Amino acid sequence: MSPIDGSVYVSRPLATQANIETSLKQASDARPHWAQMALKERQAICSKAIDWLEQHKPVISEEICWQMGRPVRYAQGEVNGLAERARYMIEVSENALAPLTLPEKTGFTRYITREPVGVVFVIAPWNYPVPDRH
Repeated sequence: MSPIDGSVYVSRPLATQANIETSLKQASDARPHWAQMALKERQAICSKAIDWLEQHKPVISEEICWQMGRPVRYAQGEVNGLAERARYMIEVSENALAPLTLPEKTGFTRYITREPVGVVFVIAPWNYPVPDRH
């Protein structure tokens, strides 16, 4: 239901247990391939995804408005902010993911490597105020 006017904006069936398990398995199965992919290639894929978001900003902005009741004057800024943060993370990923060499300690080789560990499930907070419709 849209907080703008209380209308049904979209209706979709809930995922079944099988749908959920299939999605998780596909994500888990993709992890080794993604982990073996060169960082430059992963950066290019992520950049292409952000390019797509920016190209579809008007439609995404309208979706944000209908789903959250967010005023349209802010919605495109949300897409811009996401793109800015994502591009920054892509830009710093080489340094952020580089192995670290620790100070020498006699008899030890000390280092830290950074490796993908698997699928992450995120439930993003929805913190925009919803108007009271009672």
